[in-house]
Amino acid sequence: MASEHRHAVYVSQQTDTPVWTPAAGFRVVLSGLHVQNGSALAVTATFKFGSSTFFTAYLTASQTARDVRFEDIYGAVNEPVTITNDAAVPVAVTLVGYELAGY
Repeated sequence: MASEHRHAVYVSQQTDTPVWTPAAGFRVVLSGLHVQNGSALAVTATFKFGSSTFFTAYLTASQTARDVRFEDIYGAVNEPVTITNDAAVPVAVTLVGYELAGY
């Protein structure tokens, strides 16, 4: 399958904000993500499928970015990937993966 990318930049605190919502009847399959802190302040960014956390990045002022590769993790059919961050600082996110018809 060809990889797709979803990119978003948030400048305020987010709570369970969808980053990637699959088409109806599909699920998101992730193979990686990149998250970047755009400020001199620390921020925690938590990623979920539904209510299940699959990754949390703790980005200090000196650690501005994290790149993570997964072995194809996926959520339920029609379930978005969401982000929650704990500070009103610029956070850039890129998700890498694809959508798979539900089964």
